Amino acid sequence: MNRGILRPLLAVAAVAVAAGVLWFLFGPVVGWLGGPDLDRLDPKDRIAAVGTIRGQVATVLSAAFVAGGLYYTGRKFVLDRDKQYTDRFTNAVDQLGSTEVTVRAGGLRALDRILHDSPRDRDRVLRTVTGYLRTHPVSGDVPDDVVAALATLRGRDKPHRDALDLRGVVLPNADLAQLGLGGADLTGADLSGASLRQADLRGAKLDRAVLRTADLTGANLRTAHAVRAVLTRAVLRETDFGGCDLTDADLSESDLGGSRLGDATLVNTDLSGADLRTASGLTGDQLRRVRRSPATALPPDLT
Repeated sequence: MNRGILRPLLAVAAVAVAAGVLWFLFGPVVGWLGGPDLDRLDPKDRIAAVGTIRGQVATVLSAAFVAGGLYYTGRKFVLDRDKQYTDRFTNAVDQLGSTEVTVRAGGLRALDRILHDSPRDRDRVLRTVTGYLRTHPVSGDVPDDVVAALATLRGRDKPHRDALDLRGVVLPNADLAQLGLGGADLTGADLSGASLRQADLRGAKLDRAVLRTADLTGANLRTAHAVRAVLTRAVLRETDFGGCDLTDADLSESDLGGSRLGDATLVNTDLSGADLRTASGLTGDQLRRVRRSPATALPPDLT
């Protein structure tokens, strides 16, 4: 049917339906509400009673219209807000494809704002930021866009809920101090020379990760999985390795002063030249399974 004809017909039908509903509400419904007693009243009292009932019906109807309007307004607000966040997210992601590092950094900072403004977009923002870090290896000084991406990871709320996918990231000399990386997947990551002071790495996957000369002072690696990880000449003072799997890991020439090694798995772990003099939790059984050299400095009770 032609739209020019259909629209007037629909308008007439809508008016007819509305008129029918009003007639029903102010006619039969009023009679039902008044009941048999309404017919026993004299004409004057009946007219007054019907007017009162119709007023009450009108009040209820007005309240229903107001409630419907409020629902529509609230729903429209939510939809408009979601559309705004979607547009902001799309624009920010578009900026990540720029050839200018400052533009990419701006996009990442926009994502950081969305992360805090819209909890429902939290996961996709974090996936976007970690994906960016995986595909933008660092060489030399850490650029502004990577700094912005790391700031987003650092500033997120409740970091223990996020199992970040950072497999194979290349972030040498990056500042990751106090970063919440509990449960993160850092398999094969290159964090050589990075600062991970007091970082939370509980339950993290660090298999084959390279942390050569990194500073992990005070870091928490409880129950982490660091098979074949390279921690040569790393600073591991006061680091908690409780329950950490360091099978085939290289900790040669590392500083383990004050570190906690109780329940750590040290199978074929290279401790050549490592300083363990003030480490705690180390047992003779663990030492029998490691590789060490004459330069390895052991606690006094194990020499």
